[in-house]
Amino acid sequence: MNSTAPNEAGVPPALTKEEENEDDQKTPRNSQLLKEVRERLDELWEAQRESIIATIKGEGLDPAYEHTRKQRREILEEIRKNAQQFCRQAGLVKKWIRELTREEDGASLDYTSLFRIRFALSFPRTQGAGEPEKH
Repeated sequence: MNSTAPNEAGVPPALTKEEENEDDQKTPRNSQLLKEVRERLDELWEAQRESIIATIKGEGLDPAYEHTRKQRREILEEIRKNAQQFCRQAGLVKKWIRELTREEDGASLDYTSLFRIRFALSFPRTQGAGEPEKH
């Protein structure tokens, strides 16, 4: 089975480290963006982890971690910008738009049509209470 095939809900599985590295090597610029996102997330997580440990121990937080925590908004904004740029460069935005605004049998379908189709397939119509039985 293909590891990148979506599951029943249509959600692709998480990538393994090897698959992430393969994706990173395909586009050097995208690789750099993902590397920066990972580094910034690690930095935030380390500061949060150490804050929790310091609280458990009843000690003060190291000033370096305090500084990182104070810059949280700026770090998250940088992560958001890098994620957006990655999505644009990887063509994900165009792919999502194509999936959400597609045509079927000559009729334009938007994301609401896709949800209605999936809902109809998931929950077939049944007769409601009080409705006469159809023969």
